[in-house]
Amino acid sequence: MFNLVEGPGVRNGINATGLSSPDEAVAETIFNTSRYRQYLDHDIDFLHAFGIGKPALLQAQARGVQFQVTSAEALISNGDISEEDYFRCVAFELGLEFVHSTPASATPLYRLPSPPDLERMARMVRVSDVDAFEEIGPIHLAPDCREMPRLKKLLEQNPSLAKRLKITTLSANKKSIESRSAQSLLAVSINGLREGFPSFSARRVVSVSQALVLAFGIQLMLLLSFASTSGVLLVLHLIASAFYLGCIGLRLFATLSFSASERRIPETSLDYSQDGALPIYSVLVALYQEAGQVDDLVDSLLKLDWPKERLEIKLICEADDLPTIEAVWRAKRRVKSSTIVLVEVPPSTPRTKPKALNYALPLCKGRLLVIYDAEDRPDPRQLREAYSAFKNGPPELACLQAPLIIHNHGESWLSKMFAIEYSSLFDGLLPMLARANAPLPLGGTSNHFKRTVLEQVGAWDPYNVTEDADLGMRLARVGYRIDTIRRPTYEEAPINFSVWLKQRTRWFKGWFQTWLVHMRHPIALSRDLGLKGTIVFHLMISGMVISALVHPILLYFIAVRGIEFYQQGAMATIAQPLFLLDLATITLGYGTFAALAWLTLPVRGLTKLRSAFWGIPFYWMLLSIAAWRALWHLIRRPHEWEKTPHRLRIKKAT
Repeated sequence: MFNLVEGPGVRNGINATGLSSPDEAVAETIFNTSRYRQYLDHDIDFLHAFGIGKPALLQAQARGVQFQVTSAEALISNGDISEEDYFRCVAFELGLEFVHSTPASATPLYRLPSPPDLERMARMVRVSDVDAFEEIGPIHLAPDCREMPRLKKLLEQNPSLAKRLKITTLSANKKSIESRSAQSLLAVSINGLREGFPSFSARRVVSVSQALVLAFGIQLMLLLSFASTSGVLLVLHLIASAFYLGCIGLRLFATLSFSASERRIPETSLDYSQDGALPIYSVLVALYQEAGQVDDLVDSLLKLDWPKERLEIKLICEADDLPTIEAVWRAKRRVKSSTIVLVEVPPSTPRTKPKALNYALPLCKGRLLVIYDAEDRPDPRQLREAYSAFKNGPPELACLQAPLIIHNHGESWLSKMFAIEYSSLFDGLLPMLARANAPLPLGGTSNHFKRTVLEQVGAWDPYNVTEDADLGMRLARVGYRIDTIRRPTYEEAPINFSVWLKQRTRWFKGWFQTWLVHMRHPIALSRDLGLKGTIVFHLMISGMVISALVHPILLYFIAVRGIEFYQQGAMATIAQPLFLLDLATITLGYGTFAALAWLTLPVRGLTKLRSAFWGIPFYWMLLSIAAWRALWHLIRRPHEWEKTPHRLRIKKAT
């Protein structure tokens, strides 16, 4: 309970005079002069009586001018006082009752107001559903206290108003208005892409034309097998090998073009003098059954080097995930910053991360936004680098991918292999594709977007379980560019096989979905992406999936032919070149994977993981298991999102 005697400033560790150092005596002198006093905004000048230090008030007013917000907003954003405590002080000052929440009207809103309109509407909310001309029913106010003298005068002139007016927080009133739009937001989050861009929606797994082509292809192979079974198998064998070798070629090109200097984080001094011109940056994190991650996540996100007045962090929870919601509320009360905003998504299917992100997107004020996962710990200056890249990049630059680094690589063999894989992907393969202006299948986190572009292309597909890869291809098809930045995000890798298998199954299933969606109209795909982009699409999506599926089959052929040669000392005429092709394919696959990782691991100080390269063949076999399991899941439950739990963080990134 807030203590009006002790005051929020005392709870912050500020002494009774508000001075925390001798240097602030100057601020005290300035504050007490009548000349300065008249310039102190009304929305904060009364707070000194409640224990807020005068230097904090001075700083808040200065930041309010710099970032073009009210002094109260600056004070609350930086955690000098919580939003609830601030409006408690307002209620006490005005002699009105304070209430924690605002009941939602039963009248739905079929369209969420724009952020400026929502801000205006949230200042005064009529609680009951009554006729607008009737003078009954309580009104919940979250006043702009720059008009404090006028509010006091109004209450003096109309004492009866005090019975109807109650003070609450701006967040409580916003939540009340937003809840009236919940069903509208939910409908758009689920059906927006399907209605706006039906050909890009994964709601339907296989189109009619794809089903007909698949049926015709199977019948054709069956007919040809009667004439020559070995001939059909040979053709399939060669097609699979071609995709496998194509992926090897892509990785080899990334290896040959790799430059360590291009991936190192430059040591640059930052100019904070222009911070007042920075745009609002929205940070979105979808949480589900992640109560244990919330505190560490919030602490990490609040370290982001971005003015709090220009930052909003939306933690998105399923409304029936009560433990995670309670953990978010506890974190909000602890840090007191209004930067942290809880978004509750009404329970519905599909229960996926992209649906949750779609729900929160219209609630964002940011011109730029970034997606993180519950276990992510981003580099504090990542937003600065992304903003600079957008500002200095071409107009068609729509998205930036930050590298993902595995922080718990030493916990198990699986986490070592995961770290090796991420190193070659995020510091080798994706930067090479970005330099070539080729399509990028985005990673599921640390994607920075221009919001207008994201809305233009339909945002995320709620039915695609790797919405990131799909969105990367969709952006490329519309003509936008994706680039990479260098400041990383630290992630946690699964350390046991059961969790890893569920995660990797979902990824492969999503790549299957992405391939099926974009191959509904192959000619249109080729026209949109061009020759280079089409080749990259098939190598990064088709090739990776096919490689994982055929990998054990190639090993089987190598083993059978090797045994045959060992026993008989010879092979059939056609078997010998196939054996050599398969052996070369597998060897080059392992070799190029190891070569690219060998070059990229030192960039993040992970050179010691080179000693784990012996596990690459075994790791690839696990990938094959996940790919075949994903194919089965695609048939049986295509839109199911298998939850992969995260443990409490053991090691902190430095």
